[in-house]
Amino acid sequence: EDIVLGVKKATFLLPFRNMENWYKSVREWHAMKMRLARSNITGLPRGKGKTLKELSDWFCWHVERVRDIVKRNPRHVLVEYD
Repeated sequence: EDIVLGVKKATFLLPFRNMENWYKSVREWHAMKMRLARSNITGLPRGKGKTLKELSDWFCWHVERVRDIVKRNPRHVLVEYD
């Protein structure tokens, strides 16, 4: 939300991939799954994100959150792609 509030007008890009393919990428890319689980990311508390379900739930929550934030700030544009 800080980014949205910090600029007057912006275009945000939001990738949305097949969850199983995304999870495979996260699991195989330079210990990303472990780094996500060790981090304290908004909506993904430390220790969570070790399973496909936990990461899928978080990612879907994140997408909905981004959509809502941009919707409440109509000066911004959201582009979703896969």
